[in-house]
Amino acid sequence: PKGDVVLLPLAAITAELLAGYLHGRIAARFPGVKVSVRVAETCNSSAEFSD
Repeated sequence: PKGDVVLLPLAAITAELLAGYLHGRIAARFPGVKVSVRVAETCNSSAEFSD
């Protein structure tokens, strides 16, 4: 359903770009807190973005 969809301001939806985008959003809401985000594509493939 359209209500379950959000368009993200990303050039492509890769694990790397999605992890970086989510990290930025979370870090902005919690200044001063160390944030690490990992997005898994498969059991053996993931991307991580950390402070």
